[in-house]
Amino acid sequence: MKPHPPGRSEGGAARAFDAAAGEYDRWYDGNPLFAAELAAVRELGELRPPAVEIGGGTGRFAAALGIPVVVDAAGGMLRLARERGVAAVQALAERLPFRDGTFRTACFLFSLCFMDDPGRALGEARRVLSPGGRLVLGIIRRDSPLGARVAEKGTAGHPLYRFARPLDPGEIDRLLARHGFRPLRWVSALPGEEAGGAGAPLEGVVAGCCFLAVLAEAAP
Repeated sequence: MKPHPPGRSEGGAARAFDAAAGEYDRWYDGNPLFAAELAAVRELGELRPPAVEIGGGTGRFAAALGIPVVVDAAGGMLRLARERGVAAVQALAERLPFRDGTFRTACFLFSLCFMDDPGRALGEARRVLSPGGRLVLGIIRRDSPLGARVAEKGTAGHPLYRFARPLDPGEIDRLLARHGFRPLRWVSALPGEEAGGAGAPLEGVVAGCCFLAVLAEAAP
């Protein structure tokens, strides 16, 4: 799993991702992990337009999935997103510069664990979604071998993972309920300790899988 950029500009997270922008972006080239992550998200179904990716970084997911707008706090990352033809907006996930009900789909693709306040970020996503709008999440599971390694690297001072707080399915479920979302579907990916990218996405919350894609609906 590649760490996704932060949702806030306070502190050093945005600066850390800006400093690593080129190296970060090259990680995606031909990477089977990225392919597995994309497959899991695509398994959830077509994204309803208009869509936005929050914490979208260099626009790799947005370009691959046809998401026209990314929001991120790290300006250096967004320059690469613009080169991919994605509209890039520099802003905090917790204070989105959009009117209520602007989008039909909002995505956090492996970025929610880097938010200073994931609950507030979800609340903002709920605000900018139209009634019945969809939320798409991609997370690294804290209760998986890869999640444990990310936590270990963060504790050891990794320049990017030190800002991460991986989430488990129970936390996601509670966050969704608290901020006005109803989960519709869960898809698992990357089974096994090595998380080598092999295999098709698996329906549901599957023990031992390192990644989870979630589709939820904004409750009326």
